[in-house]
Amino acid sequence: MYPLVKLAGGFTSLISRDTNTSGTIGQLVLREELQLLIEESENAGKVNKKEGTAIRKLIDMRDQRVNEAMRPRTEIVGVEVSSSVEEVIDIFIESGFSKIPVYEENLDNIKGFVLAYDLFKQPETISAIVRDILNVPETKRSVEMLNDFLRERISIAVVIDEFGGTAGIVTAEDLIEEVFGEIKDEYDVEENVCRKTTDNEYLIGGNVEIDSINEKFDLGIPEGDYNTVGGFIMSETGRIPAQGEILTAGVFKIHIIRSTSRRIEMIKLSLLDESQING
Repeated sequence: MYPLVKLAGGFTSLISRDTNTSGTIGQLVLREELQLLIEESENAGKVNKKEGTAIRKLIDMRDQRVNEAMRPRTEIVGVEVSSSVEEVIDIFIESGFSKIPVYEENLDNIKGFVLAYDLFKQPETISAIVRDILNVPETKRSVEMLNDFLRERISIAVVIDEFGGTAGIVTAEDLIEEVFGEIKDEYDVEENVCRKTTDNEYLIGGNVEIDSINEKFDLGIPEGDYNTVGGFIMSETGRIPAQGEILTAGVFKIHIIRSTSRRIEMIKLSLLDESQING
């Protein structure tokens, strides 16, 4: 993946130039140059077809703003700077995140962020391991933000609204998912997994279709205005459950193995016995 990310860095620089080129004709010419460069790179074997598709998607998203890709304020998992180390460890475990914003009093005053890795240093206080965080306007272009992440080797920023408050946070992972999401789905076969792990337990990717699951295991998952098991869970709960959450839906016990703010990626599903259903 590194060569592709490195190449993407070069393209984000060119695309940033594209957005600053005066005149529609100038933008169209540069866009054609970029498309030609992709084709030449594919023909020369420097990138494969899937990588070329991702870079074309990067070009197509040149007008997207970071507020379209950010995790909104209401979904931010943060910690107060005065929190104990033990409290922060618990939040890392519950959220499954590798980095968490640190604020003072409220989310409009984010002071920085902490990495889960830094907790291995056994700090006495959280403030001892707080790292600086970048503040960016919500109107910043996503391609420019991705270019900043790649160039500065940082991976998280606070998105500021027009009134100076925190609109959300954006991470390198969020933007890379926007660009390479389709390729990740093709490579990451685990997301399409659907297998029985014990007599009464199933590991299922969030994108696996209900029809496929029922046909394979005869589980009787009800049909509705959804196609996938992730859609079934969101229909039952009215939300995207957090990673690590355990819930029930009808006769099923569901453990959310992996999820993001946008989708359910992996679950463990088991059938409840009669006593659990009636109890």
